[in-house]
Amino acid sequence: MQDDAEAWRIFQDMLDRCGEAMLAGDMEGVLRWFAIPNTVESFEGRRVLASVDETRELFRTIMARQRELSITHMIRKVTHAEFRDADTIRATHETRYIHHGTVLSESPHVGLSILHRHPDCWKVHHAQFTVAGRNPLNTAIQRRPEADDSPVNPSA
Repeated sequence: MQDDAEAWRIFQDMLDRCGEAMLAGDMEGVLRWFAIPNTVESFEGRRVLASVDETRELFRTIMARQRELSITHMIRKVTHAEFRDADTIRATHETRYIHHGTVLSESPHVGLSILHRHPDCWKVHHAQFTVAGRNPLNTAIQRRPEADDSPVNPSA
């Protein structure tokens, strides 16, 4: 399928609003964009978030790590967005961090998200990220090892 301008607009709006909420420490503003259950993956592992409490804990860890790294801004840009059907968007984006208000991260990380339409907004059901090492997401994924934290095979 090809890029769709409306899917692009919806996803960019979600990225912008969710990113602002994360940096502001607005947990409810973050949680509104994520469905339950939800799966989040990186090269370091996978977390299946089966409850609001699990989702809250993941983002609490991510936001704490962002503060620890002095991340003051996130530059998030849609790179592709398409409707898979009337209620599903599949989209990719890049994220770069600005530390201390002036230092841009060396390279972006890429994410793929599947969003589903809900009565109040579009929500992420599944997200995969090309992050490794000390990225805030990896810190959160590794924080609680469980059966759903098995390593992700990037060639699969």
